[in-house]
Amino acid sequence: MSVRFGHIPVSVIVPVCNSAPTLPALRLRIDRAMADAGQPYEILFIDDASSDASPEILRALAEQDGRVRVLTHARNAGQAAAIMTGIRHARGSTLVCLDDDLQHRPEDIPLLLRHLAAADARTLVMAVPRARVRPWWRDAASWTANVFSNALLERPLPLRLTAFCAFQEDLAAMLVDRGSNHSAAWTATLVQAAEHTITVPVQIDPSGLPGSRYGLRALLVIFRARTRLYSPRRAVALMAVAVLVAAIIVGTGMWLGGASSIGLLPFAAAAIAIAALTAALAGATIVQLRRTTRDDGPPLLVPPVAENAVRSRRQR
Repeated sequence: MSVRFGHIPVSVIVPVCNSAPTLPALRLRIDRAMADAGQPYEILFIDDASSDASPEILRALAEQDGRVRVLTHARNAGQAAAIMTGIRHARGSTLVCLDDDLQHRPEDIPLLLRHLAAADARTLVMAVPRARVRPWWRDAASWTANVFSNALLERPLPLRLTAFCAFQEDLAAMLVDRGSNHSAAWTATLVQAAEHTITVPVQIDPSGLPGSRYGLRALLVIFRARTRLYSPRRAVALMAVAVLVAAIIVGTGMWLGGASSIGLLPFAAAAIAIAALTAALAGATIVQLRRTTRDDGPPLLVPPVAENAVRSRRQR
């Protein structure tokens, strides 16, 4: 189905998976937030093969209000794929992506829209939590992955990357045209395509569904999907720096020699291990990037592709 951007001002996209307890309140809070924003809107719920009462609740919400649309996945494909489905079917010239667990507050949507209205068409506005709310290991893994990714990306990611964001149809068209095969990295792709990324600190609602739905395996899938966005030049430079650091550490230990080097050994071993791991990751990234480029064409790093896609749709 072809996208139909621009038919209404705002599309609010909500991926849903087993969130029956939050859906009625979520819909009401979105309605109130959009009333405060003062813009016509639609709400797209994408049911990612929920096994609880979510499908029945969503059908009832759609029957009650014509602004609510429900799309359904026949099998569970993950949050990112559900968001991509919503983006492909959205009719709004501005898109807002929001989780279904109510940890991100719908009341912050007008705040994102105000920042977006004051920016250009290639600006991404992303809500970031003021404080850590996920398990420490989850934040640590995500932060480490983002730091490593930023060494290889032309445009750095916010270290607290989230799916609660607002952007205009230019960036949405780019995702539809080039991001469908790598939907797990959709937020990273948006950051690379945007001229500017504005981060807006927000409070997390403690009354939302607890816990994180992203385990270590899901984080690895996202990390791997980002490889198509990495710069080969940066990957080579990172690998060279890591090897050089390891060589300097080994040379320093040999130069010190004797007993004075004993105290250096634990630190040298740790530094060499980190440098070797970094070099290995950079090397694996180069291999994966070459494979991805061969399969899917050159990586998308510049916004004009989105502009051309939107222009061609408008001409049709």
